[in-house]
Amino acid sequence: MTRYKDLLRSFAVLIVFSLPLAIPVASQVNTGDITGRVTDEQGHVVPGATVTATNKGTGASRTVITNDAGEYTLTQLPPGKYDLTVEAKNFSKALAQDFELNVGSKPTLNLTQAGRIVSNCRCYDGKRPRGNNQI
Repeated sequence: MTRYKDLLRSFAVLIVFSLPLAIPVASQVNTGDITGRVTDEQGHVVPGATVTATNKGTGASRTVITNDAGEYTLTQLPPGKYDLTVEAKNFSKALAQDFELNVGSKPTLNLTQAGRIVSNCRCYDGKRPRGNNQI
């Protein structure tokens, strides 16, 4: 009877120590995240900006909108090189090219929007007024 108990105990120990090896590891990561903040040239945050990451290898893209603090997070992106574009009302388009994202990484990429686009300006070339407004 003692031999039977020893055999059963050995079998139980074998199962307990082997079980973790048989369960697939769910915590393995094969993606990365990009976070950052969008600001204008004076350092003011730009809420509501559209940030798009396009994978240069696959052409797949992901788009998010910055929050009230100008922050964005693009999650679970496959590794590779990305072009990031930022667009916001009254701003010119900003572009960050060839941004390398690695597996498991969570880099911060802060982006600056170029100067404001003035949509209703008074332009004068010395000859005649142009645009919607008269001088």
